[in-house]
Amino acid sequence: MFDVGFCEYLLILDLEGNEVAELEHLGYLRRCENLEDLSLRSNPVTKKPGYLKAIRDACSNLTDLDEQPLD
Repeated sequence: MFDVGFCEYLLILDLEGNEVAELEHLGYLRRCENLEDLSLRSNPVTKKPGYLKAIRDACSNLTDLDEQPLD
């Protein structure tokens, strides 16, 4: 996954179907401090144990994940 960290004002990011495979790749999202809506649907990483926790840890302002609202 490319370094999206330069996108500090990014609100919505759709990476659906881009073969993101490892939880470690999600670390770049920490730099997207304003990210509210993220889609990683149809990526192998979504089936990894700890996926949701990794996303929550990386994206504290996220309100929607994979086209579903977060609680």
